[in-house]
Amino acid sequence: MKKLLLVISSIALTSSVFAQSRMAAGVTMHPTTVPMRAEKVSRTELATEGIPLKDVSVPSVAANFNPVTTVFAGMTETILNQTLYDLQSNRGIGKRITNNGNGTLSAVYTYIPTSGASADRGSGYSYFDGNNWTSTTTRIEYKRTGFTNISQSNGTEYVLAHSGDSGLFLSYRPVGTGAWNYVHPVGTYNLYSGQADVWSRLAVGGSNGMTVHAIVNSQGTGTSPVLGQNGPLTYSRSLDGGLTWDKDHILLPFSDSSYYLGFSAENYHIDARGDVIAVVAGGFEQDIALWKSTDNGNNWTKTVVKAFPIPLYDAATSISDTSGDGVADTIEVGSEDVTVSIDANGICHVAFGRMFLLDDVVADPSSYFPTTDGLFYWNENMTPGSPVIVAMTEDLNGNGFIDLPTPVAPNTQPLGLYGTAGMITHPSIGFDSGNNVYLSYAAPNELADTSVFQCAHRHTFVIASMDNGATWTTPYNIVPMSTSTPPGDGEYQEGVYGSITRDVEGVGASATADIVYQRDGAPYVSAVFGTAPDPTTTVGTQQLWNQTNNVPYPNDIVVARVTGILTGVKENTHNVQLAVAPNPATDYIYVSFELAKSEDISFELTDVLGKVAMSTDLGTLNAGKVTQHVDISKLPEGAYMYTISSSSFRSTGKLIIK
Repeated sequence: MKKLLLVISSIALTSSVFAQSRMAAGVTMHPTTVPMRAEKVSRTELATEGIPLKDVSVPSVAANFNPVTTVFAGMTETILNQTLYDLQSNRGIGKRITNNGNGTLSAVYTYIPTSGASADRGSGYSYFDGNNWTSTTTRIEYKRTGFTNISQSNGTEYVLAHSGDSGLFLSYRPVGTGAWNYVHPVGTYNLYSGQADVWSRLAVGGSNGMTVHAIVNSQGTGTSPVLGQNGPLTYSRSLDGGLTWDKDHILLPFSDSSYYLGFSAENYHIDARGDVIAVVAGGFEQDIALWKSTDNGNNWTKTVVKAFPIPLYDAATSISDTSGDGVADTIEVGSEDVTVSIDANGICHVAFGRMFLLDDVVADPSSYFPTTDGLFYWNENMTPGSPVIVAMTEDLNGNGFIDLPTPVAPNTQPLGLYGTAGMITHPSIGFDSGNNVYLSYAAPNELADTSVFQCAHRHTFVIASMDNGATWTTPYNIVPMSTSTPPGDGEYQEGVYGSITRDVEGVGASATADIVYQRDGAPYVSAVFGTAPDPTTTVGTQQLWNQTNNVPYPNDIVVARVTGILTGVKENTHNVQLAVAPNPATDYIYVSFELAKSEDISFELTDVLGKVAMSTDLGTLNAGKVTQHVDISKLPEGAYMYTISSSSFRSTGKLIIK
């Protein structure tokens, strides 16, 4: 369990730890930030597998659903299906859509038909034959499953889900047609005492396209450690399409109890391209790391993408003290929604949301800040341990604020809580045939109408890069608003859990990206098919609020086909080359940077709680190299974040004043 601290981090940070010794009570937030809420409340984990489910009566709705397609400017949208189960993932996003390489697509989603009950939960399936979508009206599996993902190779598609009570459930068949074949369980289910395989991820590869790779949390909601960990991440491999498993629930190198206390539900992801396999896992209270194999899973190397500064950190026995001075530090971490994709050159690309952790009481749960902003990106051509922020929530109405509504009881949060996610979450990565990078994610949309459901609405956006992640296009909102042609209803909708095809069709300006996501009329999830919500917890109150306002309305499973993403204006929004010296400083600093064009520039210093300590308008500066002198002699000692910004970019860093 983790507490929540609602405080905004509206600027990107390049450093990761801030001492708390100079924090003052009653700090007023900067007016350009999201309003701060003072209370700390416990978070109930989203995972419910292993907990008896309560069937809830819902109005009978016709089970048959015909996909509905609408054409918008630059995008075609199809509502594939409707589901009464609206928790597609506890944290990160699995592969839920594949480009089959012949003009066809396959998509899956955790599904309960609108006339169903909790026992009907399983993998829903939709298929695009190059012209039209068709969708199932029953689950793929013959028993109750959940949290599905899909992969395909050599004309065969594979769907992996968990059964909750008896291991992983693999279904496979020729792409788009015929009866499903089943492997259940995957590997040996009772290999370890207390084993409970839940929340799996799937990739298919190998030189002959027949190798199935699966990773899974092999403890789930169990109370006793498995393999010495609370949530070991185990790896299994089949060289014959799932029939036999030569690697059966093993731990990847350097992932055992010497390195990790365990992993959370779905804070990991896997991809495969031929014999290259990539697994990424971690975040929040641990390193985010990449495991890579270039020989089809026989041997692995490990790279730490973002380090956690306290090895084997345990919130139950310690505080977040990184320097050993007895004072808790606020630590910049990942938000556990990690994803990885392998490009055509075998290079791994990783993305995850940005978060902060603070644990200031021994034997008390750690806290996190759900209005933290920012999306991290990293690839193997970059320095290990140095991910960069490539997206932040947009100030769409231009008022200088990121506007979040004031929650209405019983809801206690201004935006839906998806795991330990901040403002931006659910990244997913794809590549076109020119190896350009596409990155989808969910972020609050200020233009959404929150008058009915007084909670910020996230929409799914997509950006692209033609230079290996150095610069990115402006975000494209794939949830149509009422100003679209024809009008959409996105201002009344939450659009999350986006998954993009790893292989984007076409190249450059003519490329088409396919993204499947879930859309409904209220943020977060309901508790209809789970246990009754606990009104004393944050998640419980959000579920109760959602259920009161939005249930039993079904949730749309939507696929957007978006073209022209790379025609968006290119920006270097968060990666302007910026230097501040001296650092540490006492009386003055020199701020040096380079401008691509003449712009109005502002410089700002904020303390660790977001309070503005200094704000200076540097005026209109000419293109080229610029150095500005800034007087800081009147500021108290401590840690600050500096931000230089214009209408086209923002870049930040850490400054120590002595």
